[in-house]
Amino acid sequence: MLTAFSYGRMAALYPSAGCAYTYVGRGLHPHLGFLAGWAMFLDYLLVPLICTIYGALTVQRLVPQVPYVVWAAVFAGSMTLVNLRGIRTTSRTNLVLMVVMSGVILVFIGLAIRYLFERQGWGGLFSIQPFFDAKTFHLPSIATATSLAALTYGGFDGVTTLAEDVENPRRNVQLATVLVCLFTGIFGACRFISHNACGRTTRFFF
Repeated sequence: MLTAFSYGRMAALYPSAGCAYTYVGRGLHPHLGFLAGWAMFLDYLLVPLICTIYGALTVQRLVPQVPYVVWAAVFAGSMTLVNLRGIRTTSRTNLVLMVVMSGVILVFIGLAIRYLFERQGWGGLFSIQPFFDAKTFHLPSIATATSLAALTYGGFDGVTTLAEDVENPRRNVQLATVLVCLFTGIFGACRFISHNACGRTTRFFF
């Protein structure tokens, strides 16, 4: 939250495109900003590759008749087409995806709550066992999951990338960065609790 708030403050000071590239370049030194910009470029080069691989593998498990290469081409081609269509198409696509994913999350949370309540009652819903269970706690596994989450997280820095296109960026960008961080934590916690409480049942969804 502190980092998200800091990004929002920097966006208020420098309401222009570039994210960390702009903030480091103007706040510290242009040469340091150049290095930060290249680091960002590598990040945004890697994330689409991860999304393509993960999406293709996931869909292939549901439809194994179609080869992995075909699904990878579909995902890569779709993302490329959306980006080539411009920022308005990207914005509409993100809105549609957000609505669909939010609906899936709400349905899943409802089913998970019903599943727990039917089998364990109120005690299953308010148990602290999903957070810590001495019998199954394994620090290396948590460290591995944390590394994966950090690698694939393209959170509030993406919100500040196009700050100059935002209405009233001095207020809205800061609000958006904090909300992204907050909701990511909430949904991540819901996923973690449901996965540990329901066991194999949740692995189909995630």
